[in-house]
Amino acid sequence: MRSTTRLIVLTLLLLTAITTVPSAKTIVLVRHAEKLAGDDPGLSVAGEARAMALARALRNADITHIITTQLRRTKLTAAPLATAEDIEITVVEVDYDASQHIKDVTRVIADLPDDANVLVVGHSNTIPHIVTALGGPPMSDFAHEEYSTMFIVNIKPHGGISFMKARFGEPDEDPDSDRPNP
Repeated sequence: MRSTTRLIVLTLLLLTAITTVPSAKTIVLVRHAEKLAGDDPGLSVAGEARAMALARALRNADITHIITTQLRRTKLTAAPLATAEDIEITVVEVDYDASQHIKDVTRVIADLPDDANVLVVGHSNTIPHIVTALGGPPMSDFAHEEYSTMFIVNIKPHGGISFMKARFGEPDEDPDSDRPNP
C-alpha cells in the first residue's frame, strides 16, 4: 500500500512538473504573398490564394501574435489568418535600412511570452535575416519568385532553438519558365 501511494505521489509530481514546464516560443516566418505592381501594392490573384493557403496551413497552429510591416502586401498576406483567429496585427516599420527592422522584430518577439506562437510576414530581404537573428542558420535573401517558403523557429525557454524549413500553398513559379511573374 505504501509503495502504491509513493508511486501515485511520484506520478502526480512528474505530471505536474511536465505540465508546468514552459513550452517553446514558436515563430513562423514567411515572405509576403505575390504582389501587384506599384509603390505599395496589394496582392495579385495568386497572392490572395497564397494568403488563404497560409491561413489554412496555420489554422491549427494556435497562432497568438502576428507581426507585419506597414506595407499592404504583408498585412494582406496575414489578414485571412488574423481575421479567422481574431488576432490584432502588430506592425513593425521597415524602411531602406532593413537591419533596424530585423532588430526591432527580434526585440518584439523576445518580449512576447515564452509560450507565444507568432507569425511574422516580411520581405525577401528581411525574413531570412530575422531567422538568422533568432538563432537559425545564416541565409541569403529570397529569390524574386520565391513565395512558398515557410521557416519555423522554436525557441526553448532555457536556451536552444530548433529550426525547420517548409513549403505552403502552390509551388513557386519556375524562374526559367516563359510565364510572367504574377
